[in-house]
Amino acid sequence: APKERRARPLKFAPKGKFKSIANQIRSEQRIEQLRKEIEQGGLANVQEEDLQVKDGFTKALKDGVEWWDAPFLPNKTYDDFFNDQAKIESEDSLITIYVQHPVPIEPPNEASHAASSKPRPLMLTTKERKKLRRQRRRELLKEKQDKIRLGLLPPDAPKVKLANMMRVLGQEAVLNPTEVEMRVREQVAARLQGHLDMNAERKLTHEERKAKEQKKKDEDVAKGIHVSLYRINDLSHPQKKFKVDKNAQQLGLTGIVLLYPTFTMVVVEGGQKSITQYKKLMLRRIDWTDNTRLDGTEATAESTIDNKCLLVWEGQLRERQFKKFQFIKSRTEAQLKEILARFGLQHYWDQAMGFKEDDMLGAQVTL
Repeated sequence: APKERRARPLKFAPKGKFKSIANQIRSEQRIEQLRKEIEQGGLANVQEEDLQVKDGFTKALKDGVEWWDAPFLPNKTYDDFFNDQAKIESEDSLITIYVQHPVPIEPPNEASHAASSKPRPLMLTTKERKKLRRQRRRELLKEKQDKIRLGLLPPDAPKVKLANMMRVLGQEAVLNPTEVEMRVREQVAARLQGHLDMNAERKLTHEERKAKEQKKKDEDVAKGIHVSLYRINDLSHPQKKFKVDKNAQQLGLTGIVLLYPTFTMVVVEGGQKSITQYKKLMLRRIDWTDNTRLDGTEATAESTIDNKCLLVWEGQLRERQFKKFQFIKSRTEAQLKEILARFGLQHYWDQAMGFKEDDMLGAQVTL
């Protein structure tokens, strides 16, 4: 029986294939046309790389010379070079035997780069950390056993528990089990108390813990001062006002909160980690639409507006502009600008005034 012939499937060319081929042919024709025009003009020695095919034409020289050659040519023509009129070795020439060394200027936030350049320890997985711990403890146990074998340390007392009491003590446990059980319970309680005492010794005191937290904040600030600017429609709620103030103080931030009749502007500055945590508080953790008071009552109709917090701007500064975090109430725009003028931050008000919610694209994605 004859074999059945299968119909061949249609093979479509990918989109834009013939357009790209046509564009390539046109560019090759354009290059060839430019090459012919140059050869006809007597510039046959010009290399192909010198053709400025991108713009479709060759840029004419300004005044007949290049701009970097103009200061050395008195008549602004290259004939001065062949006539020994160029200012190359003369006294008023720009070319001298001296080498200009620019004054070194320290780049901004050099401290942050120096702090981040410290070598970091190798990051290990959980399995690798457990393996190193087992090896370290095995070495310590082996060293202790060697000292006991040499008589440098007394042997450890047997670790008796209720589970192995009969096996460890043997005949003594059979003769007087009640006394042995009481003694074993005392040993178990003593071991537990020793474990708790050892943990209590390692535990930091209140002053040491505060000093450790402050040290971390200082290290964060040493890497660079970061600043963020927020716009809040309404900050009259006492609970939200307390969170804005208390978190700024706990994170070691400085700044200012300007209470204006139409909206509130918040400026905070500090270390990068503290600013990131404060940003999460302002944009994620606080529910600005919740107007419930502490006594369970709802806010008045005047304050039930579409309340929200917007991140206007965030960046980095050379140094702090404020000494503490404070609230200032302002009734007029002139008074508010006068307050910001003390710190040289009048432009913050202009940014907050002209900012719209559409400008805050992706601000919450970078949390």
